[in-house]
Amino acid sequence: MKIAINLLFVLAICIMSSCNNSSIMKRVSPIYSYEINTDNVSELNLQKIADLDKIIPLETKDECLINSIGKVFISDSALVVWDKGNNNIFVFDNAGRYQRSIGRSGPSPEEYINIGDVQMQNDTVQILDVATRRILNYNISGKFISSIQSAYYLYTFYVVPEGCWGINVYQNKDHYNLILLDENLQKIKRGCFASDQVLPLCPTNNFSKNEKNGELIFHYQDNDTIYKIQEDSILPFIALEFGKNEELKGGDVESSKGHIHDVHLYGDHLFFSFSHALKDKMPYVGYNCYISLKNSEMTVYDFNVVHDEKILVSPLPEIVNISKGKLIYQIVPGEFPEKVFDRLKETSLGFMNNESNPVLILYNLKE
Repeated sequence: MKIAINLLFVLAICIMSSCNNSSIMKRVSPIYSYEINTDNVSELNLQKIADLDKIIPLETKDECLINSIGKVFISDSALVVWDKGNNNIFVFDNAGRYQRSIGRSGPSPEEYINIGDVQMQNDTVQILDVATRRILNYNISGKFISSIQSAYYLYTFYVVPEGCWGINVYQNKDHYNLILLDENLQKIKRGCFASDQVLPLCPTNNFSKNEKNGELIFHYQDNDTIYKIQEDSILPFIALEFGKNEELKGGDVESSKGHIHDVHLYGDHLFFSFSHALKDKMPYVGYNCYISLKNSEMTVYDFNVVHDEKILVSPLPEIVNISKGKLIYQIVPGEFPEKVFDRLKETSLGFMNNESNPVLILYNLKE
């Protein structure tokens, strides 16, 4: 593992990825650079960096069957679950009992057609409907608050006091991929990462908040960099270098990149996934990575995660968010090995089988 401050690399990123008004050139924070080595894949022992908080099996009912979790948010009284696979948003209580849905699919002003992204700020659930170019707001009780129509298509988003950041995939006259819209979502205030090529979108959380210090971060999968967003400026924060693809020999094909996705940062705890890929082809190897920014310790792992001994672990545990300071893993019962079912007992919400909703595992990250 090589860890260094790489000023030349950062300078190249700044030049290549400039925003209008040069707002990306401001640098007021430390900038980290890490070289990721996939030759040393190991296991992630969560017990060393986090303490088990609780295990929450989500109630299984016909009205709340979950296909694929996109994100989970925690409020003081509830869990908000975006079922990305079925285009639904469900609310469960803190014990996992189903309470209600948030909105519903349909063409009316208070309904959505195709959810592209979900955020939650101050217990307001914000839904991006990519089909109608609207952001819809609901309270935690499911009551519709408002909606606002955007003049531009957005694929992911985050509302800030200055307006709304979003991925637009260069569908604007200056071909910016990342844009900051005004509060009415009608005008572009800032644009970044101009390109004449379509950005290959990877399902991910391009925007996420470091709840420990309130910083909003953004990751740009085309150059494997994590940025801080401060007001209307985007600042290079963490550069990730994945080296050359040894399988590429003599061809005019760009070096493999990590195509980072699912980035989560809480304090000095950084989690992300990445895939080595060939240009214009699908990723062929997937990994996860944990980095402690405090002591620069790095763990590259596939899905080999050591949980607390109380947890029955499936082959593919997956981080679905960090919310209210808690690292949230999902474990899908349908992916349990057969021998694990022999150890499953009846839960407070009924017997769990391979058709049950996911189980959420909450950890408190250590300082």
